[in-house]
Amino acid sequence: FELYNRTATTDIYIFFLLMIRRPPRSTQSRSSAASDVYKRQTLMRKKDSKIITLAIGDGANDVNMISAAHVGIGIKGLEGQQAARASDYAIGDFKALKRLVLFHGREAYRRNSNLILYNFYKNILLVLPHFAYGYYSVFSAVTLYDPILYQFFNIVFASLPVVVYSIFDKEMKSAKMMSNPKFYAEGPSNLLFNRFQFWQWFFAAAIQAVLVTIISVQGNESQFDIYGKDQGYIASFETIFNAVLIVVNFKVLLMANKFSLLLYLTVFGSIGLYYLFLHISNRICLLYTSPSPRDRQKSRMPSSA
Repeated sequence: FELYNRTATTDIYIFFLLMIRRPPRSTQSRSSAASDVYKRQTLMRKKDSKIITLAIGDGANDVNMISAAHVGIGIKGLEGQQAARASDYAIGDFKALKRLVLFHGREAYRRNSNLILYNFYKNILLVLPHFAYGYYSVFSAVTLYDPILYQFFNIVFASLPVVVYSIFDKEMKSAKMMSNPKFYAEGPSNLLFNRFQFWQWFFAAAIQAVLVTIISVQGNESQFDIYGKDQGYIASFETIFNAVLIVVNFKVLLMANKFSLLLYLTVFGSIGLYYLFLHISNRICLLYTSPSPRDRQKSRMPSSA
């Protein structure tokens, strides 16, 4: 039979395929094969661009049905492990299905949506200052960032906080979420991952990139010291990279609903690791670029006539 549940924002269909009665032993094998084909065909008919199917089974005769669905759930039971092995998720019994769908499914959708949008956001914020600085450099293709820092940005300096967020963040307690199905409707309605959300994150990153560039350039290249020299474009580049790094890491704190010690350690640890890397790299550069004591002594000796 088909259970139809209409919510305020979307139409959610839940399909149950039940065996009404057990066939006789003489026809059990033939009936089981027909039932297996019927389950698969039913799911295939429900597959279109607007409907996502979920299949759940506990036996070997449910393997094709589980494989045909978008999401397959297998139950580990007395009928063997075939269904669990062919499924995307395996549970111990039917009562775990409610928590799996309404809590873990909804939270996984929310966290993964924010993870994807955040990755677009931080890379847009990193790249767009190149275009914004073109206004000051007359679009002369000046390299804005140090190549090593640029390569380490996504690998080291802005990677761990969002990983911790995507694994451990929880918007609310599971009991509250399972007692109110309206929270689950965000997934079928696609409210958190759509074109509007993408462009909202895109324009937020673009505006922040322009502001970071303008503030950094005006603060460094418009100020002069007592000798009439400005700070130079290198100081602007370093300021832009520092600002971008701090903004993208603190963005994770703004996204998070659960603030744990691990999240704070990864956010502030990533920023601290960046400044530690700067300190070590500067010491290495000074070690190889500063003149040796012999060269200093030669420079002090008066030149012969």
